[in-house]
Amino acid sequence: MLGPERDVTLRGRVRVFVVWQLPTLLLTAYLATALALTAPHLLASTPIVLSLALVAAASVAALAAPWERWGLAWRIVVPAATLLATVVLRLDLGDLRSIGLLSVLPLTWLAFEFGGRGIVLALAGAFAQSAWTFVGPGTGLSTGLAWVQASLFPVVTIAVVVTARSLAMLLQRKQDDLLASRAALREQLDLARHRLLVAERVTGVIDAGVCYLDDRGRPALLNPYARHLAALAGYDASQPVPVGPPPGSPHRVFYEDRVTPVPAREQIVARARRGDDEPGRLYWVGPPGDQRAMMASCHQLWEGRAPSGGGQHRGPLPGTGTGPGSGAADERADEPPVHLGSVVAAWDVTELTEAVEVRDRFLSTVSHELRTPLTSIIGHNELLAEALENGGHRPGDPRLVRSVDSARRNAAVLMGRINDLLEASREDLADVGGDRSPTDLADLARQAHDRHRALAAERSTTLRLDVPPAPVRVLAQPRLAQAVDQLVSNAVKHSPDGGCVTITVRREDGPNGPDAVVAVRDTGDGMTPAEARQAFTRFYRTERARRSATQGLGIGLPVAQRVVAAHAGTIELDSAPGAGTTATIRLPQERTP
Repeated sequence: MLGPERDVTLRGRVRVFVVWQLPTLLLTAYLATALALTAPHLLASTPIVLSLALVAAASVAALAAPWERWGLAWRIVVPAATLLATVVLRLDLGDLRSIGLLSVLPLTWLAFEFGGRGIVLALAGAFAQSAWTFVGPGTGLSTGLAWVQASLFPVVTIAVVVTARSLAMLLQRKQDDLLASRAALREQLDLARHRLLVAERVTGVIDAGVCYLDDRGRPALLNPYARHLAALAGYDASQPVPVGPPPGSPHRVFYEDRVTPVPAREQIVARARRGDDEPGRLYWVGPPGDQRAMMASCHQLWEGRAPSGGGQHRGPLPGTGTGPGSGAADERADEPPVHLGSVVAAWDVTELTEAVEVRDRFLSTVSHELRTPLTSIIGHNELLAEALENGGHRPGDPRLVRSVDSARRNAAVLMGRINDLLEASREDLADVGGDRSPTDLADLARQAHDRHRALAAERSTTLRLDVPPAPVRVLAQPRLAQAVDQLVSNAVKHSPDGGCVTITVRREDGPNGPDAVVAVRDTGDGMTPAEARQAFTRFYRTERARRSATQGLGIGLPVAQRVVAAHAGTIELDSAPGAGTTATIRLPQERTP
């Protein structure tokens, strides 16, 4: 409202009318009403009527004319016309000494908003109102007091004009400064918003959870991966900012043993809010059987230097202007540090942690698997050597025959274990096992059924075969039989006594055409999601398999997966604790010409 360029909207037009023109319109209406009641003959004067009409017309124009389209500088005609009307009223109603007050607002408006042109018009109007007093007939300016009285109005008008203009210029400068400050603040806010957007985008694409807590401990920045980890830990990730686990939810944060719950006070976010620094600690999060390993750390952020003993950070924060060589650093060296909050970072290290565990278990398993047949071979060889040295042997001695058979059998087991290890170390099976030829998947299932029927009978396990009468052909290498055989072997070994293993061969419609499917289902203990996730990891064995001393090195499924992958197929596991396991191989069926 300080200048015409400020009011470029309809709302601005109304505001200008209310502040500058409406009071003069109301005063003019009061004057007209008073004249009608007290001196109606004066309303017969044409100049008075025209003056009143001019004020009304100027008021309508101030409110209704689209000055924002015509050019706001043209709005000067409104106060100029109003001032002209008040000058005429002053000349015609000179006996009313207060009539000059009608011109105060138009004079001030001209001086306040329209610069030099407005000042010239204001002064001209003021002198015009007093000129008749000096030059008109019968002025009666015979005394000094009369001259003072006649000249007082233009002098006061000059003072009002100058004061109004000075005030307008002062307010204009203040408003310009305010607008400049506002623009600078907007620029800083835009920069901060841009940096925040960049930070959100950067943290959103990294495979790590990042959470920034402000100085009050409230989460101010949380990337999607942090929300994912928070959900695993039992926090309410559906909220914009998870603030804690829902009441009554099971505990989902454990120490490294995966069993001992971490108290809420010792969890990483609580420690960050408490002001602790933690370079890195391993937690297991998630429900039992489907836990993930999380390496979490928290660090306090300070502006300036962190207080001694109050965190890992000991230097000025980047971007605070307090680095070496900065003048601000010298000026603020004695100021206390300002706590900016804390940052919590977490990484999913499940695969790395499980790989270390698999390595350690592999060493133990291999030692056991190789030591057992070696011990048997060595023992029986000692018996043979002792018999030979004592000369107490004879052809067909049953003890010697049993010893030789046992040594031979354990040597074969040992060779099989070594071959399995060599097989697991091979990186590419795509060109191993000969050329591909049409193979009936049902025949492979029958061979595996016949091969493990005796073992299933020993364990009182029912071994069922469900194959279609028509062949289910695929283009396969001889090694594919090993993959099918491995699934059946695992199912029989991990089924309880009296259990049931079912081998099914069928055709299914896949996204790229018909698929040949062989599925092996057992009634064993099943696997947890975490165990199923690692089932195809080389040398991995479940805890139940280790406790039950089931033979194996944990390389059968990984090798089977690689063989199936070499045939452009997939192998999947569907398992749940106590519900058994179904292993399924899907292969593209041979296209018939």
